[in-house]
Amino acid sequence: MIDGADWLCEKHFGKNLIDKDVDILDPATGTGTFICELPEHFRGQPKKLEHKYKHELHANEVAKVIDLLARVTTVSVETVKVVQSMKDISR
Repeated sequence: MIDGADWLCEKHFGKNLIDKDVDILDPATGTGTFICELPEHFRGQPKKLEHKYKHELHANEVAKVIDLLARVTTVSVETVKVVQSMKDISR
């Protein structure tokens, strides 16, 4: 899904999703899969990704149970990435 959205953004607006001043709106976040996949898709661009998460990423879910699941999913994915980073550093 991110590949398609990124391609459409470049084709119609001349920018990529990771570019500054391109806000990402996820009005039906669901379990948070789209948001959790962004770091994987834009690997190698940590400064841009940090800026995107702090200033230009907007997500919402109206169903409270699904919102809670999205938060758990996001924390779980980030925890796995931190552990993997620690393994890479220790090598």
